[in-house]
Amino acid sequence: MFDLLSKFILTIDNQDAKVCASLFTENGRFENGSLMIKGRQKLYEYLLVHSRLGTRHITSSYLYVISLDRATDKGKSTIVVFCSNSRGLSRGNGGPV
Repeated sequence: MFDLLSKFILTIDNQDAKVCASLFTENGRFENGSLMIKGRQKLYEYLLVHSRLGTRHITSSYLYVISLDRATDKGKSTIVVFCSNSRGLSRGNGGPV
């Protein structure tokens, strides 16, 4: 699971939506707060937009639960996201860091 999260973070930070989406099954699901995206194609479309934001992710506090039959996995972590624009890194309110 750690490898999977690392691949997810590195591919999205490198603006590679295609490879990032390929980490999910056809009916895979991505949840972030109230946002839920189901299906690899819909996730790919979301990642295309997300990859244009110039984000960098830092992750910590990993918690993974794998079912006894290994049929399902659930993972959670804390992710800090930095966004950049033409002026460099910015805070959530658009001000400089």
